[in-house]
Amino acid sequence: MNCAECRDQMLEAGLKELAGDGESAVAAHVRSCEACRFVAVSHLAATRELRTSYDAAVPATSPAGMRGR
Repeated sequence: MNCAECRDQMLEAGLKELAGDGESAVAAHVRSCEACRFVAVSHLAATRELRTSYDAAVPATSPAGMRGR
């Protein structure tokens, strides 16, 4: 897998793959390529930030069906 293919597949990869865990081609490439590892870590950080923002914006006592959207 080359970097262009990896970065394209990162858009659909699971969080564990982005962290380099597992045996997928994306995970293996992330483990072996510093440049793609940097991109993957950036994706992971953005995902964490988005989750934190979402959790702060949606109160735990929101109406039924709102949480988890």
